[in-house]
Amino acid sequence: MTERTHRNALTAGYKLHWYEIKSVLGQGGFGITYLAHDLNLDRAVAIKEYLPSDFAVREGDHSVHPHSDQTQPQFEWGLERFISEARTLSKFEHPNIVRIFAVFEENNTGYLVMPYEEGTSLQNELKGKKTLDESTLLKIIEPILDGLELVHQHEFIHRDIKPDNIFIRKDGSPVLLDFGSARQSVTGQVKTLTTLVSPGYAPFEQYYSKSDEQGPWTDIYGLGATLYRAVAGRAPLDAVDRSKSLLDGSQDTFIPAIEIGAGHYSESFLKAVDHAICFKPLDRPQTIADWRREFDFNQENIATQISGRREHATTQPGQRPVSRKSNTLKILTLIFLLITMIAAGTLYVKSLSRQLLTQDTEVTTTKTDTSIQETNVIKPVLEETQQLEIERDNKLAQEKLLAAQQELEQERKRLEEERKQIETERLRQKEKEKQAEIEKQKQLEEERRLAEQRRIEEEVIKKQAEEKRLAEEKKREEEKRLAEEKRIAQEKEELAELERQKQLEEQKKREEEKRLAEEKLEQEAAARQKEIETQNKIVASQTEFNKRYAVSKDALGFVDDVTAQDLTQTSTKKISTRVNALVDKWQNSGVAIKRGHTYTISATGQWSLGPLCAPTGPTGEGLYTIACWDLGFQIVAKRSHAALIGKIGKDNLAFYIGTDFTFTADKNGILYFCSNDAPGFFFDNEGSLDVVISLQN
Repeated sequence: MTERTHRNALTAGYKLHWYEIKSVLGQGGFGITYLAHDLNLDRAVAIKEYLPSDFAVREGDHSVHPHSDQTQPQFEWGLERFISEARTLSKFEHPNIVRIFAVFEENNTGYLVMPYEEGTSLQNELKGKKTLDESTLLKIIEPILDGLELVHQHEFIHRDIKPDNIFIRKDGSPVLLDFGSARQSVTGQVKTLTTLVSPGYAPFEQYYSKSDEQGPWTDIYGLGATLYRAVAGRAPLDAVDRSKSLLDGSQDTFIPAIEIGAGHYSESFLKAVDHAICFKPLDRPQTIADWRREFDFNQENIATQISGRREHATTQPGQRPVSRKSNTLKILTLIFLLITMIAAGTLYVKSLSRQLLTQDTEVTTTKTDTSIQETNVIKPVLEETQQLEIERDNKLAQEKLLAAQQELEQERKRLEEERKQIETERLRQKEKEKQAEIEKQKQLEEERRLAEQRRIEEEVIKKQAEEKRLAEEKKREEEKRLAEEKRIAQEKEELAELERQKQLEEQKKREEEKRLAEEKLEQEAAARQKEIETQNKIVASQTEFNKRYAVSKDALGFVDDVTAQDLTQTSTKKISTRVNALVDKWQNSGVAIKRGHTYTISATGQWSLGPLCAPTGPTGEGLYTIACWDLGFQIVAKRSHAALIGKIGKDNLAFYIGTDFTFTADKNGILYFCSNDAPGFFFDNEGSLDVVISLQN
């Protein structure tokens, strides 16, 4: 909100209750908005003052008054609506509708207090950027729709939605301002002080007073026109200009958003904008809910597309990321091969041991068989000589067999030792793995135990929190119930008091109506009596008038150079004038005769009707001389040419006045004077009479 100055505004430093005026923020047709400081709560606020400049003004004592008695009813009606509507608007609790802190009357006018919002208007945003993207506009319009729907549910419409009345806070959230033009629409009838429209943003139904055609669709038009401005860079064509082309039978001349924003905004968004600013009210969405369904407020599709494009750029075709699962598989394969190799090695060692043992046995057996055969062949030939050699050979064979057996036993022992070592290593490794598995299971069990303990503790804490929440909720419910009972009891008391006051007022009203009826009867009786008296006076005067009237109408013109006054409205009740003898027309006396009133006309002085006639007074007596004689043709017959005559109204008969004449008027009309000279003989008249017309009752 920006600071401005205004000559009709309260000055800085002026205090309204506990609010100190700092500066002027803005001014409109209904009032002025100030920046003020709340001295109680030490915060900045905005205060709107009811000051309709068309028919009210501020006096020197800071009070506000209507320009005249004629504008008093409009001012009082507007003030009443200003206060009552502010109280109704204060009930709206929505973050995107301007809040009402307080409303009060002071200086013979009304004030409403609002929060002072820091930020900028959508109008200023559009001045700098010209247009806004769809995502930004959806973030602005979605909360505004929610707030406006709440307003419509209370049978209110805003009637002045435009970029300047949508304020963007510093945190980016929008708020709908200036409900000064809002009017409650009950049973379709709305009174307005004046027609306030914003060209381009106001639909055609706001340009005439038939307010039953205004409704939520009116605000939808203003909001749609605001979106059109943000898309096209300019406001839509004014509704009046659009109506001219439609009345001529041609097509609507405005360019739709679907053409202007194509390629930059979604089709559904542009169609929703065009739907809102249709010329005819019935062609637009009828409710906020209907219009909201035309927008796509879900931006996840766009986010998914962006995410998909990023994934495509990161992973090229043919590439496969290395997973943790494949690494684990490789490790398990290596372990399996290692175990297989160890098992194969063990089997190989055992097989080798068996082969060696078999080979040694076969060698020993073969050698023994050979020795026996040789002995059997040699024995018959050598006999005794060879006995010793045979024994020696047997001994050597036995020694070799023993050595082979020993070597085989050593090899067997070595292989057995290796087998034992391998088995021991296997058992040790197996025990190690078993212990590792046990430790792992212990660790997992401990983790499970700790997790279960944490879960139990969290459950206990959660249960305690839930019990606390339930207790607090129960307490709040109880407090709410007690408060509701108290409110209901108070409402009953208030209703009873209102009923009592209503009965008293009705009784007073009946008594007042009775008194007024009696007064009316008395007044009517008095009026009838007065009319009778007036009629009697008129009848009495009519006898005298009949003696003084002319027998026919004259043809003289009229001189209306003064404004006739009603003597009943003057303080002196009389007027003096001068009647010239030379003027050949009826002269306006400056008095408007009113029927039923009694007047006295007094004339003094002398005038002359030609050089041959004697000067005379208002009666005309002594006019005629030897050179001046009566030729007839007077306006009022049988009266002297020099007599003063009069006429009430232009179309009535003239009558003789003379020096004085008192009468009760039987008609309304301007009183005219003239001399009784014959028509055509005014050219040589001279002099004038002083005449006084006075009101007797």
